[in-house]
Amino acid sequence: MVIVAALVIYGGIYGYNLYSFGRIHVSTDDAQVDGHIDPVIAHVSGYVTSVNVADNDKVKEGDFIAEIDPRELKIKLEAAEDALKTAEAGLQTAQANFNAAQERVADLEQNVRMEVEQALADRGSSAQRIATADLQVRQATAALALARTRYTFGVITSLELLNAQTLLQEAEFARLQSQYNYTMSQYSLERAMGEKIW
Repeated sequence: MVIVAALVIYGGIYGYNLYSFGRIHVSTDDAQVDGHIDPVIAHVSGYVTSVNVADNDKVKEGDFIAEIDPRELKIKLEAAEDALKTAEAGLQTAQANFNAAQERVADLEQNVRMEVEQALADRGSSAQRIATADLQVRQATAALALARTRYTFGVITSLELLNAQTLLQEAEFARLQSQYNYTMSQYSLERAMGEKIW
């Protein structure tokens, strides 16, 4: 009987231990666990320096759960601030270059405008010189014709006839020079207006 009592006591202790172990430990070859999985995602990534909750603590939205090491984020912030300063300096340089380029364009436009006006004035002046030279050639031609007639009748000498011929040649040369100057002023005008000359 003592043996039976010892077996009953031993069986009771073994059963109690088995029951206690089974309440907190799960052991199976084919099991499923039912539960809720709620992901916890930080707005920024980094190394966690402290955790402010323990396993199985209940938390709600907005609770401070963990602290992320701010050193890496501070380095990134400083790098971004430096990049911003560099970009702002680059923007100021670009703005200054743009303003200088606008001033150069305005100066070039003014120079082109003045060059066109000068070329127009030169062309007009050359056209007037051509008209004057044409008149002088006509007058010298008439004077030479009169001098030949007078020479034929013995009124003037051969030197005076040669002088009339020289005056006609000088007038014709002056007309050629005026035509050349007109052509050059026309080229200058076309160049000032941006036209291809050659």
